[in-house]
This record gives sequence, C-alpha cells and structure tokens, in this order.
Amino acid sequence: MTFTCLSRPLLEWHIRRRVLASPRVSLIDRCRFVTYAHTSSAEGIDGVQVSIADDPIEEIEGCLIVDASGRLSSTPRWLEDHDWGAPRANIVRIGVGYSSRIYSRPEIEPPNPIAIGIQPLPSAGTRGAVLFPIEGDRWIATLAGWSGDYPARTVEGFQSFLRSLPSSDIEDALSKSRPLTSPSTFRFTNSVWRRYDRLRDLPRGLVVVGDAVASFNPVYGQGMTVAALQADSLRQSLEHSDVRAAGPRFFNHSRSVLRATWLVSAWADHRFPATSGSGEMLSRLTNPFLDALQAAALTDSNVTVALSEVLALRNEPWSLLRPATVRSAVRSWRSAA
Repeated sequence: MTFTCLSRPLLEWHIRRRVLASPRVSLIDRCRFVTYAHTSSAEGIDGVQVSIADDPIEEIEGCLIVDASGRLSSTPRWLEDHDWGAPRANIVRIGVGYSSRIYSRPEIEPPNPIAIGIQPLPSAGTRGAVLFPIEGDRWIATLAGWSGDYPARTVEGFQSFLRSLPSSDIEDALSKSRPLTSPSTFRFTNSVWRRYDRLRDLPRGLVVVGDAVASFNPVYGQGMTVAALQADSLRQSLEHSDVRAAGPRFFNHSRSVLRATWLVSAWADHRFPATSGSGEMLSRLTNPFLDALQAAALTDSNVTVALSEVLALRNEPWSLLRPATVRSAVRSWRSAA
C-alpha cells in the first residue's frame, strides 16, 4: 500500500480547489442551514431554508438535498419532529482522546523509519501513538489513549504521555526535532452508526452521508475512506432516472461498506475492557483471535499485510479467516500459552 502523508489543512485546500474548479458547483459563503423546506402535504423535501450573512431566512429549492453536516446533524431530530421517525443508532462507548503536536523533521538516514505506529495491547495498557511526515519537512505526532486515559492538554503532560508508551521509538525519533506547536487535543466519546437503512419511510429528495450517518473512532483513520466509498455509492444511486428516490437506494447500497467498517472498528475497540455498547458480545468472542493475529503480525509479514488491508478497508474482515492467516494466529496463540 502507498500512504500519502500530509496535513489536514493542505488536504482540505486541495479538495476545495478541485471541487470549486467544476463549473457545476457554486458556493454560498456565510450560509447557515436553518431547516428543510417541507409542507405537511408533501411527500418529501423540496429544498432548504438558510440564513446568508445573517440576513432574513430565504429558501433554496432542490430536487435532492444531501446532509453532510457531520456528527451534529439535525436531521434525526427533524425527522422525529415531522413524524417520519428518527433512525435508531448503534453506539460503541469508547472514551478515546488524542493529542497532536507538530515538529521539525530532520533528514532521515536509513535504516531509521520515517513513520512509526505504536498500537497498545489491551492486556498491557491503553496508550498508543503515531508519527507521520507531512509537508514542509515536518512531523505530526499524535498520542492516543482509550477508556478515558486521555493525554494531558499541557506540554509537560504531552511529554509525560510520550515517555509512558510501551515503545520509545517515537520519543527517540523526536529527540533531534524541534516542537513547532503546542499540543492540540480532542476527545471522542462514542462511535455512532445511525441506521437510516432500517427506516421504513424516508422523505423523498433526502440523502445523509459521512459522519452524519456513521462516525468511527478517528484513531483508526477510516472516516475519509468511508466517506469516499459512500460518495461512490451515491454516484451509483443517481444513475437511475428518479433522483428524488435516491435515498433508499443509497442507504441500501452503502450498508455493506458501513457494516464492514463498523465491525472492524468495534472489534478493535471492544478489546479494551472499559468499552461497551453495540456488538459487545460478538467482539468479546472474537477478541482472542484478533489478539493472536496482532501478535502473529509482529513476526509474519503475510499477517501484517492481511491486517493492514482490513484496517485500511481494502479487504473485508472475513478475509482474515483464510487458512494461512488462521494457522499463523493459532501458532502465535500456542507459543503465548
């Protein structure tokens, strides 16, 4: 696999530039969504009501409205208030927090790594970290803790958390680097999957995508991949003639993508005893196998590749049940026992 490492501002700048280069796209600045345009006698949504630059509310018509407003989407509440019924939510309570800091990156000489990942084994602790190169000869270091074991918001706390990791690789790599920013922290309580695919009835002309449908533990870096796969599902759903009926087609088509990602994320999070919620029983049953796989990946490169491709959503979770991968996991389990 090829990894492209860059900062989020640079990524968003490129995406914005590409999107606005299309003659079919127009942008309204300082525009705030107020509510959907809908009458009680209508079978669907006909547009949105917005406030532009704090001016009085006006209406923008549309045959298809796509809600990409993220985790704080107001669509479930709107559906419930208008008697459509809100989607039920699958929730995994994880209590993860992470803190990032940018450093200067000196020239790397082999065999020193340019990127490092430390994944915690739940039996040994709840702390992990990654170190990635980004543009401008810089590194971004991100420390993460599960089950409420959050990195502190201070520089001293960041350094203390860094020293407490089960491996000193990242600390050693940063020993010749200069910090360029203070720590920036974020806490993520729950993974949520709103089951729009299970709604019996849905307003015509409405589609919900991205984190507004499902948001996963950001530590695994799967959110943008899922959003891209959903965009492809939406493209396929719009190939039919009735655009206003795209919602049910889209939710049914994208369900397999969300289910596979949800399983991978939930399995990984349920390895930590303090995690609870959706899929807990199934995850507890499969966790010994996943722990054995992770241990096998330290010495078997084929298992490393198999795990990486599942985590990167290039393969389905059940691909880990291939005979050769299972044999490696069993050997690892036996040696540990």
